[in-house]
Amino acid sequence: MPTSDGMAGRLEEPERAGLLGGSRDPHDRRAPRVTLSGRGWRILAEAVRREALEGALDGREAERLSGLLRKPLNATGA
Repeated sequence: MPTSDGMAGRLEEPERAGLLGGSRDPHDRRAPRVTLSGRGWRILAEAVRREALEGALDGREAERLSGLLRKPLNATGA
């Protein structure tokens, strides 16, 4: 299991790239909560769409999945 320092190191690059955001857990201020940023969600949705287009899903399924991945993005206005 990675140490907290090890995990923090692994998250620095995606955070600098604007893919991640975060906050502190309100119940345990030592514990960070890491979330995908709006940019992170968009990149994930595009990656899933591309993979789906390579045959794992048909076109309708790929669009449905892409829409579901955009849902949190739309809810936050990111």
